[in-house]
Amino acid sequence: MKKPDYRYTVRACYMGYIVLAIVINLTPILFVPLQSLYGITYAQLGILISVNFIVQVTSDLAFGRPADALGARPFVILAQVLTVAGLVVFVFAADLFADVFTGLLVGTILFSIGGGLLELLINPIVNAIPTKEKISAINVLHSFYSWGQIVVIIVTTVLIYTWGAASWRQIALLWLAIPAINIFLFSKAPIAPFVKEGKQKMPLKKVAKNKYFLLVVSCIIMAAASEHVMGEWSSTFMEKAAGFPKIVGDTAGVCMFALMMGVGRIIYAKLGGKNLLNALAAGAGLALAAYLLIAFTNNGVLALAACALCGFAVSTMWPGCIVLAADRFPRAGASMFSLLAASGDAGAAFAPWLAGMVAQGVSAVSGDQAGLRMAMLITAVFPLTMLAVISVIKKEHKKSGTQEKEYKGEDGNLSIDDVR
Repeated sequence: MKKPDYRYTVRACYMGYIVLAIVINLTPILFVPLQSLYGITYAQLGILISVNFIVQVTSDLAFGRPADALGARPFVILAQVLTVAGLVVFVFAADLFADVFTGLLVGTILFSIGGGLLELLINPIVNAIPTKEKISAINVLHSFYSWGQIVVIIVTTVLIYTWGAASWRQIALLWLAIPAINIFLFSKAPIAPFVKEGKQKMPLKKVAKNKYFLLVVSCIIMAAASEHVMGEWSSTFMEKAAGFPKIVGDTAGVCMFALMMGVGRIIYAKLGGKNLLNALAAGAGLALAAYLLIAFTNNGVLALAACALCGFAVSTMWPGCIVLAADRFPRAGASMFSLLAASGDAGAAFAPWLAGMVAQGVSAVSGDQAGLRMAMLITAVFPLTMLAVISVIKKEHKKSGTQEKEYKGEDGNLSIDDVR
């Protein structure tokens, strides 16, 4: 019997993370044409961004058990279809709805469901591929979000600048090609079962009550918070606090962060994914240093360097947390990944909102620069907390030798020694 060729699966998953980058990053880039053509306000933009993450969290939680019961393929294909449908509704909102914002909101909800499904399913699909290189595979996978983010930001920004704001519809429609192609790829690619045949699935309730899993959930919340505050606020910070022109903040700030995040994931994958907990602790420490540096420096170049350092620092955090949970609970199925994805999305939604509230409150008294610096300083609590949680996880590894042996190497996963 011919063995499945999982190279097609991996390529489809890589493209899926580029689709996720489109879902998350396209709306903020299109704000200027949406504002000038339809009068969309800052508050309405904030609603669209918040709804994006809230719907993704809801999708993460809603589809875990159905994916375990029916398999990943129909849902991962549905994710691409909903993304295409959502982008079409978003682009033609002015034609389909009397109120443009309502149309934009409906389109956002549709492609956000698709994004949530992608985040839920792609990690366990890659994790289920029979290989022992799980850490490397997951880190390379997550690097494609970074490459997608860079390409979406630069290409969309350049095209809007050269073609004009009125061409935003044509530009957005160009991105439809990627999820459309991925529908075909996922319909053909082999997908391994999340739980090895002959093995009993571990009940979600048992996983959710496990102390180790709760520690990993805490870690992924802190990881997402550390990543998304810098990712979403670096552009504004570079312009209003560091004194760079807007075009530099929109491109150099965000793209430098994304570039270094992608580079960090590739480097760690090339190193074989060794010493994961030490890598996570080092990343949290570097992220803490980056937030403190950007909060206190008055030098614009140093602020840009801190932004890049933060991207490198957080590179292993989110994928590393997924690997920790997948290695410890190899029989948990998609339901466990749904909780991890929802937890990460919750951190990604809450932390930037908190940073914005802090910035707004302080700015009202002391100005934009002071407000943004205080927001970055407050955010330093997230990598600091992650450092503390990792130290507890290390102690759990030392205390739970019996459980480690039980899961060591099962289903082709990494041994516990590999994640130390």
